[in-house]
Amino acid sequence: SAIGLEGSLHLFQSGVTGNTATNNAGGISSQGQLNLLSTEVDGNIAGNQAGGIGASAGFVAITGSRITNNMATAAGGGVGFLAPMMEGGPAVSATINSSRIEANLAANGAGIENAGANLQVIGSTIQGNTATTDGGGLRNSGGNTRITNATFTSNTATSGTGGGIHNDIGPVRVINATIVGNTANRGGGLSSVGNAFTEFGNTILAMNVGTTSDPDYFSQGTLRSLGANLIGVDDLNNFSELTNDTAGTTGFAADPALNALAFNGGFTQTFAPMAGSPVLDMGDDGLATETDQRGAPRRLNSASPGNPGQIDIGAYEAGFTGFFVNTTADTVDANIGDGDAEDAAGDTSLRAAIQEANTSLTPVT
Repeated sequence: SAIGLEGSLHLFQSGVTGNTATNNAGGISSQGQLNLLSTEVDGNIAGNQAGGIGASAGFVAITGSRITNNMATAAGGGVGFLAPMMEGGPAVSATINSSRIEANLAANGAGIENAGANLQVIGSTIQGNTATTDGGGLRNSGGNTRITNATFTSNTATSGTGGGIHNDIGPVRVINATIVGNTANRGGGLSSVGNAFTEFGNTILAMNVGTTSDPDYFSQGTLRSLGANLIGVDDLNNFSELTNDTAGTTGFAADPALNALAFNGGFTQTFAPMAGSPVLDMGDDGLATETDQRGAPRRLNSASPGNPGQIDIGAYEAGFTGFFVNTTADTVDANIGDGDAEDAAGDTSLRAAIQEANTSLTPVT
């Protein structure tokens, strides 16, 4: 590894690129306290597990960062949490927040491999990762994973299951995720097999591809709906749909009617629903957090907290009209008054947002 850590390390606006390890953790190997902020981990290779970052103990926080183009022969192309769950609890506690896990390669868990951590994936996009077997975007193989306000798209599990998410051991909870456009042999979007317990709510699970069958999900473990999901194709009937779930079949798939993946505010790309989309105002307010993937407020339409049926299903909440600051640079608005607060590079600084907001006749958040 380029960096071997047993103490505490904070990386800010840094790069860890082009390193190789014969065994685990090509870029960073951590058994301590690791904090990455606005950092890029790119093009690292591990001969076994965890091409970009490998953690076997301690605490990991990845915020506003990009983990891209890393490769591991076995598992965890981008990030690998490698320690098994111990009797007293997990060896690793980890958070991936407002980050992009993209274009990583591995046999399993190409984007993220969780073999035993308490892991939270929040406000992040996991995109374009490729596993030759299971779990293109993420594989949970013994950890405890919670996914909130996240997008999984264009991930692939070539010969296995779970192009977006694969769970074979342990609990996975998915709330307000958008899981679309992923591919696997079976369960292009999601798979839950073996000793897995997977539950999901307020989630779009649609428009995925199963090259053999079962495009959106495959289940031979425990799969439970928490309600307010849109499932494109549910031919298996392997879990009990709730009355506020929407599900289609092979002949009549449920279409979430989404715009293309784009930067709609914040650091990560999201899918914004089209006008008239069936995911608009159809979520369960009781399951949702206060903000969406971008940081926009969720409860724009709710009469009061706990009032169901007002938020949107998926990672994106429609209706917010403010600006999202996505750079720490002190730049100016390139075209004051045009409504988008972008600088010459297409980013939105705090100064540019204030300049644009001051031209508005209505309050802007």
